[in-house]
Amino acid sequence: MSDAGTFAARYVSWKLLLLFAGCMVFVALGLWLIFGPTLHYLIGFLCVLLFGAYAIAWFARLFDRRKILVIDTSGLVDRRIVDRAIPWDAIIDIRIWKQYGQRSLIFSLNRPVGDFCDNWFNWIMLKLNGIFFGGNVIYMNASGLDIGFDDLLREIKFHIPSRLTAMLDGDKI
Repeated sequence: MSDAGTFAARYVSWKLLLLFAGCMVFVALGLWLIFGPTLHYLIGFLCVLLFGAYAIAWFARLFDRRKILVIDTSGLVDRRIVDRAIPWDAIIDIRIWKQYGQRSLIFSLNRPVGDFCDNWFNWIMLKLNGIFFGGNVIYMNASGLDIGFDDLLREIKFHIPSRLTAMLDGDKI
């Protein structure tokens, strides 16, 4: 945390390269499925399309030197998923979601997620998150950033208003 009370995280190149390499493995697998001896065109095409898009996104992020995640007393912004800051008063619930050893935060909002997003791709992804997690939600983790999940949770707890503190101290998270 900085002295000014604002916490910021940036991308880490080696993490992004690792994610990029993982995507490229699946792109290669997809190409093998398309042109290899098994000829599973549909699965191969979907692998190339999906993981190719993610590979392009991870590669482009290698050159992004901005603050990606900013947390302060007025709210938070995660540029990976939203374009504008989410004020703390827009957050009505916080949960930790665990899957395959990775932990993520799920923020339920009292406003439509579209209020915080200008980018059409992010808007679609947020709507899909809403279908999966239920309602107007923002999904946040520490993937690709220069912090870990425990650092992220600690900074959220430090900056969060008192009305939300009980959610972080109880069994809910």
